[in-house]
Amino acid sequence: MNSKILFLILLSTVFVSCEISREVDSLLMRQFVNQTDKRLYVVTQTNCGTDSIMFGYLDTANMMFVYKQNISLPPIGPYRVDIEMPIIEKEVIYNLSDTTCYDWNKMENFPDFNAIENKELRKIIGNNEVRYRTYITDSLLNLFQKDYSLLDRFSEYYK
Repeated sequence: MNSKILFLILLSTVFVSCEISREVDSLLMRQFVNQTDKRLYVVTQTNCGTDSIMFGYLDTANMMFVYKQNISLPPIGPYRVDIEMPIIEKEVIYNLSDTTCYDWNKMENFPDFNAIENKELRKIIGNNEVRYRTYITDSLLNLFQKDYSLLDRFSEYYK
């Protein structure tokens, strides 16, 4: 009898101590809707890579970032697992039509930033997925700052 109980305790200890390793993908979907008559170029830097895209008048541009990670799950649930998501570290929108740019990180203290952000930036959170949609309008273009370094940075465009 004691050997059966000992065997069951040993078996349950082995079973409970085993973890299941699994690879999980977290997605960051980035969408820009250009509602202006300007040519724009966006550079987005995240903790899982950098991407850039050029788009024009009444155009929509999309970026997707995938953050892969391994997680360990206990064999018996229910359980809650915290999954890291891709994080935007830096994002700059260049207006190539009039050599101006908007750096989201540097403009947080700008007086109208919060009003513009709430109206024109929407965040949708799903299961392991975050989507940001930014509407670039003329009111947002008014916040852009002049940057003549674009002439050198995008010399092929300005030829």
